[in-house]
Order: sequence, then structure tokens, then C-alpha cells
Amino acid sequence: MGIQDKDMTVARITDAVKICEQKDSPRFVGFLSAAEAAAAINIGNKLHANYMMFAGFDGGERVCFGAFPSFCTPSEEMFPISAITFSFRESDKLSHRDFLGAFMGLGIERDTIGDILIGTGKAVAFVQKRIAKYILTQIDKVGSAGVKVTEGCDINLPQGGGFENLTDTVASLRLDSVIASLVKCSRTVAAQIIESGLVAINGVPHDKITFGVKNTDKISVRGKGKFVIDDTSDVSKKGRIILKYRKYL
Repeated sequence: MGIQDKDMTVARITDAVKICEQKDSPRFVGFLSAAEAAAAINIGNKLHANYMMFAGFDGGERVCFGAFPSFCTPSEEMFPISAITFSFRESDKLSHRDFLGAFMGLGIERDTIGDILIGTGKAVAFVQKRIAKYILTQIDKVGSAGVKVTEGCDINLPQGGGFENLTDTVASLRLDSVIASLVKCSRTVAAQIIESGLVAINGVPHDKITFGVKNTDKISVRGKGKFVIDDTSDVSKKGRIILKYRKYL
């Protein structure tokens, strides 16, 4: 995220918090990228705001920032987020880019679209509630495939193209050591990747090579993939930590 983009995010979050306090009613910003979310958390904490972040489902990457009055207990149900399900033939292989293209073709702004989860014959997009009806009535084709569009989604969300279970050993759970294992590079290169701001953990950017990774962490390495740490409790005969993880395909 560039300096101008960061300044814009800070301004939007600051305005949301101030208007919330003035009007005693919730205000929402987003969807935010991982870098924008990190900036939002920072300014929310500095302003001692009563806030919450939510993507529309647990574990989402693109989140909305919600500022709430001091007397209010934030909850997920308060967020103006709608889920939209797209059904299509299993033989139609649609991509994230196909769906974004369909949305952009309608003139929809990127920050009104959250995560897009794509599976076999089904995709679910999380969007700002105010544009949900427009999408429902305007889209019947994504890429070259016909789609059926319905509001809401079932509990079994698509998980993309699936994942691959992998195992490796690492000297420690320091971020540089783990990244070197995940993307198959040296620790020197891993450190460069981290310090360049290309790594996010649970949706929040991290640029400290000494950060400690733990079980269930979701790690994104820009341009290299997404991973989930499943288990770090076992040790090899040589005293190295056995790292069990999933790489999303």
C-alpha cells in the first residue's frame, strides 16, 4: 500500500470513528485489503475506538471496519454485508478474475467487494449489502459461463481449488524460518520477502523476521501462495520442529 493509499485509509477510518461518536450510530468502512486493515487497526487503537472487523465469515481476508458507539456491543450481525451465491456447471472453470471482471463491468467499486470463494460449480461473494440487489438482477453470466445468482449462502463455503497437505522441518518458528520452508527459499531470501511487506498473517501484514508463528496461523505470501499452519508440536530426531501445514491450490 502506497503512502497516499495509507493516508486515505487513515482518513476514512478517522472520519468513521468521529461520525460514529457524533451521531451515536455505527459507521462502516470497507472492504479493506490486508494492508488497509492493518492501518485501520492501528488508527482504531490510537483513537481508543469501540470497533470490530468482519469479513462476512470467519477467517476472511478482506474485512469491513465497523466503528460503534461506546454503549454498544459490536456484533457480526450489525455489519451491512450480504453473501451472494453463484451456481454454474461443474465443467465451467471460473476464476477469481472472472468474477471481478463481471463486477467491474457493472461499474462496481472494488472496495464494495469482499472475499470471493470459488469451488466446483459454486462460488460465494461477500459484498456490501447496498449493492447486493443490483448484482442479483444484473449478472447472469461470468466469463463465458451462465450462472444462477441467489442471495445468501449455505454453511459449507467453497474452499477454492482445495489444498495440499505438506510436512517439513524447521529450526525454529521464527517467521523467516517458516517462510523459507513454505516457499522453498533460503532464510536470507525469506527475510527479504518479509521485510518487503509481502507477508500477511491472519490478514495482517508482518515485516518482522523474528515474529513467532503458531498453530492455526493463516499465512499469505504475495505471489507465492496461501498457507495454514496445522501442527508444530512434534520434533524430529535431529531436534528440528516438524511443521505440518496446508498450501491452498
